[in-house]
Amino acid sequence: MKNGGVNMKTLYVHIGMLGTDTTLIQDFLSKNLEMLRKNDIFYPVNKNKSYVIWNHHTPLVTAITGENIPMFKDRTKYLNKSVLEEFIHDLENATENNVLISSDAFSSLFEKKHIISLKKNFNKYNGKIIVYVRRQDEFIISNFQNAVREGRQFNISLEQIAKFEHAKYYHVIHPWIRVFGEKNVIIRIFSENEFYRNDLFSDFMNILGVNLHNTQVEVPQKHQQDSISYEKALFLKKLSNYLVALDDITNEKRFNHHEIRNLVINNNSNSVGDINNFLSFSERLEIMRIFSKDNMKTAKKFLKRKNGVLFDDVSNKPKGELKYKKDLSEDEFIEKLVNLAEEMFNKQKKRDEIYARLISSIRETAQLTSEEIQFNYNLIQENNLFDRDFYLDTYVDIKQAGIDPLMHYIKWGWYEGRNPSNSFNTKEYVIENLELIDQGVNPLVHFKMNS
Repeated sequence: MKNGGVNMKTLYVHIGMLGTDTTLIQDFLSKNLEMLRKNDIFYPVNKNKSYVIWNHHTPLVTAITGENIPMFKDRTKYLNKSVLEEFIHDLENATENNVLISSDAFSSLFEKKHIISLKKNFNKYNGKIIVYVRRQDEFIISNFQNAVREGRQFNISLEQIAKFEHAKYYHVIHPWIRVFGEKNVIIRIFSENEFYRNDLFSDFMNILGVNLHNTQVEVPQKHQQDSISYEKALFLKKLSNYLVALDDITNEKRFNHHEIRNLVINNNSNSVGDINNFLSFSERLEIMRIFSKDNMKTAKKFLKRKNGVLFDDVSNKPKGELKYKKDLSEDEFIEKLVNLAEEMFNKQKKRDEIYARLISSIRETAQLTSEEIQFNYNLIQENNLFDRDFYLDTYVDIKQAGIDPLMHYIKWGWYEGRNPSNSFNTKEYVIENLELIDQGVNPLVHFKMNS
């Protein structure tokens, strides 16, 4: 697009709705950067950039709205104006004519003032909004599953579902259309039957004008979104009453409790039942009835579907429909809790024994030169791999001793199995990357060098 004879770059903003495999799309994009570049698309994933977290751009949301996200403890870092300034600088200097950013936090920008702010900050660019919407009964199941995975409470009563703003698509999308214009908001149905070539990645790239047919790409595994069993979901739902959720800022608890949930999720036991059967046929019908007017309005006004049909009908009632219970009894829960505690104890004991054997073989001989220590210190600090507050709050003995926490981790802490942040488990990383022991490399340095 041209503006006054000058090519105008296009900024695509993917507002990832919950339950539409946003993480998987981001994973696909970050794995295929060269393919994107060849197609004149820039997807920034440089972890040294203040506006990048893993492979998405949530800090831009906090910078635009001025509102913090609970799981981001460092408020000043993500609410700093320099976050936005750094992205605009990179956007202006990108050699590609198309720039793509993505975050599920964009979908929470219901307030028109925030969307106007986003538009104003990027007014010199051709703004395009990408949003996927999913049939509400499937949306509810997907969000219930994600909630129990993360330790969040999720009320699935029909009364609460009716108030679920994220599932009212007209309400979500309308402010974006009012600000960016109908032709600049691309709405896609999250359904295999609706995807271009029946494939999510092909569909997403088709929006960007790229045909993946006969194009070699790396397709990420769907492990992050794999379904858990019905029985696991019930257990995790009840367990969430006792475990801190992922978005709680109590870092040590959050880290430990996330590990507990992962143990349940990855366990081969408790694998009874299909999570998709959590809602009965009649409940599915009622959910779709609740959102029918909103869906019809979305279909007619935004997608120009005269029949007002947004999604396929709920499937025919299955023969011999399974009737699953909605909760575990106290006895069932306690039995599973005892089994979990025993498994955790055995796993921790085994991991500690393995780590102790590994470290004992090198600790006495590992002598870092002052140059090596300084190199490790600078690299870790410059790449924000070490959380000083976390380390001092977690290991009170270091705080009381008045030792530089990063220096302690480099010289002694990692040998002792101490963690440098709430997001890095030293023991697990060393056990999974044994070559660093032979090389005498600090785990954080090894992580940075191999990421």
